[in-house]
Amino acid sequence: MDEHKRHILDVATRLFVAHGYSGLSMREIAEAAGLSKAGLYHHFKTKEELFIAVLEENIETVAAIIEAAHREHTTLRDQLTAILTGIFTLPPERRAIIRLASQEMAALQPETRQAFMMRYQASFIQRLDALMQAAIARGELRPLPSRMLTWFFLGMAYPFFYPAHQNDLRDPVQTATMMVDVFLNGALAR
Repeated sequence: MDEHKRHILDVATRLFVAHGYSGLSMREIAEAAGLSKAGLYHHFKTKEELFIAVLEENIETVAAIIEAAHREHTTLRDQLTAILTGIFTLPPERRAIIRLASQEMAALQPETRQAFMMRYQASFIQRLDALMQAAIARGELRPLPSRMLTWFFLGMAYPFFYPAHQNDLRDPVQTATMMVDVFLNGALAR
């Protein structure tokens, strides 16, 4: 990727997180990136194309984190802890893109939305679901619906994808370890 495109994606990521898809114009992105509108349109023909590029780049990052956790760890506890630690150590705006991917879909054209959601499901949700299925098969988890377990797990994690929770992530490893422990063992005293 060329230097200009990389710079545009970094600036756009920050601005989309701060203002959302609908709250931002290509003119504002161009100004923040130090480009003319024509310069921005040379790289990205529409705001939607730029937004999808930002989302896809970040989803690829998360997919790589999940794949590494799957490759390097054999228990669900270790895999989930590695995934959360990897995500929690991303810069706040990169974590927020995961949340933004689901929140801003309604603003996109139906075909674009459907195509992205298929990639999002395949890169993120289905990979987590596969980890849950494998853990059920190994006897690490009760035989519950794996997709429900995936959503329960993500429901615990999603609030930490907001930049406002940055102070709660001073120790990403400790936070990830605690979250996985609560997911697997509950919060009740034993």
